[in-house]
Amino acid sequence: MVVFGGRPSFGDNLGDTWVYDYAVNMWTMVDCSVSPSPRQSGSMVYDEGIGHVVLFGGLLDTRNALSDTWVFDAEAGEWSLLEEGVVDVVDDEPQSGIPGYPLAGVFLALVWFIWLRRMG
Repeated sequence: MVVFGGRPSFGDNLGDTWVYDYAVNMWTMVDCSVSPSPRQSGSMVYDEGIGHVVLFGGLLDTRNALSDTWVFDAEAGEWSLLEEGVVDVVDDEPQSGIPGYPLAGVFLALVWFIWLRRMG
């Protein structure tokens, strides 16, 4: 399992990468020479076809959404930028919630499903 960034209750967005090792039940911070910018509410999923984790978008702050796409190779401990971009805010009132947030629920469901399968 891989976790990137986020935002604490007080403070700035985080830009750290953590990998969980199921065998020893331990989180390890990965020191990456290249990585996505610090963000919150990004959407991540494991792509079985390429064997890597994909990160899309997130928020720089409450008004600036990101639309970049990154791929993380857990074995090599490296991030690679696939596509760069920034989403313009069209309306002050969000129509479907915070960008990236609805997919966060899907990601958590996916993590729960994988955890249940590993635990038997």
